[in-house]
Amino acid sequence: MNFFRYDYSYKLLIISNIPSVLFLALTIATYRINNTAFYLCIFALIFSILNTYLYINNQGIKVLKNKIIIVDGLYFRTINLSEIKYVKLKELKKEKNTNNYGFLHEFYHSSTYMTYCEYVYNNGKVFEITFYLKDGTAQESYFGWMYREKNKETVSKIHSKLIDFVDSINETVKNGH
Repeated sequence: MNFFRYDYSYKLLIISNIPSVLFLALTIATYRINNTAFYLCIFALIFSILNTYLYINNQGIKVLKNKIIIVDGLYFRTINLSEIKYVKLKELKKEKNTNNYGFLHEFYHSSTYMTYCEYVYNNGKVFEITFYLKDGTAQESYFGWMYREKNKETVSKIHSKLIDFVDSINETVKNGH
């Protein structure tokens, strides 16, 4: 496995396509009516498409030949495999809260699943993936996209994939990539 996608169910990718479609419709609608509005809509459409397919679609950890690319939060980070000592996966224990609280406080903030959540809901779990480097430093990636997952089987399946992914990176690093 070369890519562990944080948006495992493609929910946010699908939702992010809605503004692109709306901006496309606005661009078509303003084509002959108003030049300024037309160019603003084109700009918004391009920005929306780039956000969807360069940022949202690539959220996660990708292993390429001799590099690891981490896309989380607002960051794109690259680590050479030769710099990694090992990778550790840790579940962050969070208190469960009611969906009513989550609906009012956390569900619509992208920071909840990209950088930090206060609570988990339903059967949700959140993880921290830490890359320990040979120079003694560490880089962390937060995987909180399952913070409110309802389905226990989905949580188990994604957790298992994450464990396998981390193990495969550790095996690659151990064998000298």
